[in-house]
Amino acid sequence: MEFLQQLSSDIAAVEALASRGTLDADSWNKLEALASKLAKRASCGKDALIIAGLYLVMVRHLQQVVQLFLKTSQEKQQTSKQMVSWCLKAFAAALQSGHCTGAELQQIIVKDFNQLSQSFLEETMSCVFSLENSTQVSQKLLQTFMEHHRLWEQEQNMEVSVRFLELIGHLSQRYKVASDIFMKRLRTSRGVSSNAEFDYLKHEDLKAQEEALRSLSSFLLLSVDLAKRHRTLLKGLLEDEEKPVKVAALATVAKLILTSPNEFPDLLDGVSDLMDTDTSEVQLEAYTVYAHLLLSKKMKAQGFMKRLAVGLLHKDARIKGLMKELVTQLMDGNAKSRCVLVISIFKQCPGNRRDSLARTLVNDILAPCDLEAEEFGSSVLQLLRLGQSEAAHFLPKLHPSKNLVSKIDSWTQLDSSKVCALKSKKISQSVLGLMSRYRPASAAEKDTQTRVLSQLEKICGRHESRAQLPYEVKGGICIEDYEREISKFKDVRLDGSLADLL
Repeated sequence: MEFLQQLSSDIAAVEALASRGTLDADSWNKLEALASKLAKRASCGKDALIIAGLYLVMVRHLQQVVQLFLKTSQEKQQTSKQMVSWCLKAFAAALQSGHCTGAELQQIIVKDFNQLSQSFLEETMSCVFSLENSTQVSQKLLQTFMEHHRLWEQEQNMEVSVRFLELIGHLSQRYKVASDIFMKRLRTSRGVSSNAEFDYLKHEDLKAQEEALRSLSSFLLLSVDLAKRHRTLLKGLLEDEEKPVKVAALATVAKLILTSPNEFPDLLDGVSDLMDTDTSEVQLEAYTVYAHLLLSKKMKAQGFMKRLAVGLLHKDARIKGLMKELVTQLMDGNAKSRCVLVISIFKQCPGNRRDSLARTLVNDILAPCDLEAEEFGSSVLQLLRLGQSEAAHFLPKLHPSKNLVSKIDSWTQLDSSKVCALKSKKISQSVLGLMSRYRPASAAEKDTQTRVLSQLEKICGRHESRAQLPYEVKGGICIEDYEREISKFKDVRLDGSLADLL
């Protein structure tokens, strides 16, 4: 009861002030309070009578409020603009509650749509879509707008053109009546023969092109079949010469692929091509599309490893930061899956850039627990065993577990010339450092460490000796090979004469 009395008082105060043709700050506050109460009550779904009463009072003054907004001075217009926005949002909430028919609001919207659409298109359309007969009202609004501005009967200024495209974008979210009108003006032929067939995609002003693409996005998202019919248009827009058009087209393509990732492989290829463009803004947008696809699990990360590697080393700090954040989020799993991801990125990186990538992974991506994990250490040793010397950058951070020591021990028992990891001076020294950090838990493990260290020191010593040779050893033959051949020659017994040998 107390609430009803307060509500009655608020309504009377607003009615009295509004009747004067002006609303001061206090009046705006009272009207805002009414809008808030209406929206709150409607969202709760209670007090049907109160909701209906509030709604009728608010609607009765909406037209007056809009007129006051248009007459308000520029410095105070922002406040009154917020007020109209609050009212419209409250109306939408009340209509959605089912306690109001919307007939009164419908009359005002249709009558004042040209004014409302200039500053409150989104809020107005929200109200329209809350009406029971939203399709019919939408059609009527579209026709009213076209007749009022005499669209395609005369040359249009940019403001009207963009507003029409915004309206089409909103309408296409709810019904397909706009399709004929929209695609007739936004033609796939992209040619202009007269004002009656005005093509927004060929407009000289980029603002119209961008707005057309946003509307196109809403339109194509109605169905996959609809998007497929106009995929050629989208592919052409991705290849457009203008940067803003490419960026807007990327946003549209991203929504389509996120909706149906397996239906548009050709568009996905188009996005991939833009990741190699010279324009940084377009590149960033293309990388962002892929990031969203990966994070939404619409695309498997395994097919994107090379892009992740290149992105982590990108010269554009924004793209580099985006890829770092993406890889960090993709690594949200167990130790094994995290290891698989990082090693896959490293293996797919171009060979001449792996050094830089390893440093980036160690400094910016991998946590200490990742570097010390058994799975990661084993994977690094496997890379070194296969001759990928750049993986040596990980060695100083690895934890020398018993398993890793066992693997290195098996290397040293083989012919060092046959083990790729030990052919490099840098890797041999890094492996030696890893073994030096090992803390044996038993006498047997201590003996193993001593033996392995001794072998590694010999190998490192050979590398030093080879480095001091006054000439370059060619053909991939190392000092061990020379030593072996000399030993064989000394063991040969010559039973015949020199002439016989020759």
